Amino acid sequence: MPDGLGPQIPRWRLPTEASDSAKMETAAQLTGTKFLIAIFIVVIIGVGGWWIWDRIQAPSGESNTECNKSEMVFYYRETCPVCQQVKNEGTISKIEDLGIKKFDKIEVTTGPIEHEFEAVPTFVINEEIYQGYMTFEELKELLGC
Repeated sequence: MPDGLGPQIPRWRLPTEASDSAKMETAAQLTGTKFLIAIFIVVIIGVGGWWIWDRIQAPSGESNTECNKSEMVFYYRETCPVCQQVKNEGTISKIEDLGIKKFDKIEVTTGPIEHEFEAVPTFVINEEIYQGYMTFEELKELLGC
């Protein structure tokens, strides 16, 4: 015991005001960094979850976007069995659900005919004429959906 002052505590173990404040600043910085990392992870999980949910909600690979083609005309005749098949399969209602800007359904015996064709059903997509039976999937592809 030097100088009779009692047991000496090694200097490296003595707390100092400067080292305590530095530790507090370091702890605050770590806490802030951890908080930012946590926020980043939550955002990534949220965006990923939304993306997965969006894909689940769009059945059979449909994406929730607009079709590339904006106009379609469906020429039909009420007495045409193939035209009725297209309607009964839900093709027309599914096309309406796609959100095409202009979709006309014209009965050839009563409605105005603006295109030249020889048979029904006839589908006109942006002025391109397609005659005969087509499935919803085929029409959706032609529409660019």
